[in-house]
Amino acid sequence: MDKKIEVDTLTVAKIRRISTFGLEVYFPEYDAEGFIHISEIPRKYERKLDERFVVGQILAVRIISVEKGEIFASIKRVERNEGKRKLREWKEEERAKEIIKMGIKNIGRIPVSEIDNIELEALKRYGSMAKMLENALEKGAEILTKIGIGEETALEIYRIAKRKIKKKEKEVKAILEITLYQPKGVEEIRRIILKGMERIKRKGYRGEAVTIGAPRYLIRVKGGKIKELNNLLEKTISYIEREVNGLGGVFKLVEKS
Repeated sequence: MDKKIEVDTLTVAKIRRISTFGLEVYFPEYDAEGFIHISEIPRKYERKLDERFVVGQILAVRIISVEKGEIFASIKRVERNEGKRKLREWKEEERAKEIIKMGIKNIGRIPVSEIDNIELEALKRYGSMAKMLENALEKGAEILTKIGIGEETALEIYRIAKRKIKKKEKEVKAILEITLYQPKGVEEIRRIILKGMERIKRKGYRGEAVTIGAPRYLIRVKGGKIKELNNLLEKTISYIEREVNGLGGVFKLVEKS
């Protein structure tokens, strides 16, 4: 599937050749070649590029110039978190493509070349093939038949996806700031939080709590639907707040996500 590459696009690049002046790369998402000049590589990697990089390595890069068929990219203009996220998304998409190809080959009812049309429909409806498979795992193989995949092939893809894709456990979390002005304040805070975790466990979910530098505490609730987890987190926060206020302490909800 042809896509136009544009300036400021965040994409992935596969190293094809390492030279004194930079890296010759291939952009698999666009079926195009380009170059990363040494000036667009973080300074700590500038010296001895062949010791820092290897042919075949996949990098997250930002496109900085597209002129007369020549494409230039940058590593240092990619923030660490967005780079990690892009690489993860690309790996998930590649895995989804392999799963779909495998399902098509196993049944043999449609040519593997049809994957381009499947990808196009997946992008229209779900944003990516990885998200399409994620939806299929939650709602069933009919998600695949809705974009034109035959029932037998859809079931085979669904079975392979179930084997190869681990379902991510959903979680919600909050950062609390708690202070108790009494001799055994820390022990009291620990007792209150542990009771909050026990209440979560009794409801059939998993609760975790860690200190992230007093007076801040991170609490997590895992193991169910987001709506249920948020509801339980709210109740746990309210419980901890009541207990802290009852002991004359100071409670603050710093962040919830």
